Amino acid sequence: MGDVRRPAAADIEDHALVLTHDDGAGAVRLDGQGNLTLRLPLADANHGMVIIEENVTDVLAAAVRYAVAVLDRIDRTQRIAHVALAATLSGRDDHAVWRTQREQDASPNSYSTGFGHLTPAVLPRAALQHQAAQLVEDIITLLRRERRSR
Repeated sequence: MGDVRRPAAADIEDHALVLTHDDGAGAVRLDGQGNLTLRLPLADANHGMVIIEENVTDVLAAAVRYAVAVLDRIDRTQRIAHVALAATLSGRDDHAVWRTQREQDASPNSYSTGFGHLTPAVLPRAALQHQAAQLVEDIITLLRRERRSR
């Protein structure tokens, strides 16, 4: 998810393993209860005040795949039977605009300006693997609505 040429740093914080990458822009936090938190930077691509939907979709899809791999590794017996996904956009100006790449390409210098925390329902762990595309699409829809309602 991060640049493999940049080193990751490992630390223990509040009884959790924390791996930071991309010079601290991204982090993976795993505690003893199996709680997994991912903080992932979005590809900027010089869009400034614009959040590109496809970039968010790519990062979320990779995050879900990574979560499946981590859970399969740390909990092979699947004692963790349910998961809850949450997403937030942070580190950007509150006036950042949500656009698709097509919208950005059509009009890169013109847009109107308007983050929130979104939490879908708890779901079976297997849904992370078998319904990953639908889960990412649902989160993108929630994030898009949140951003565009501002």
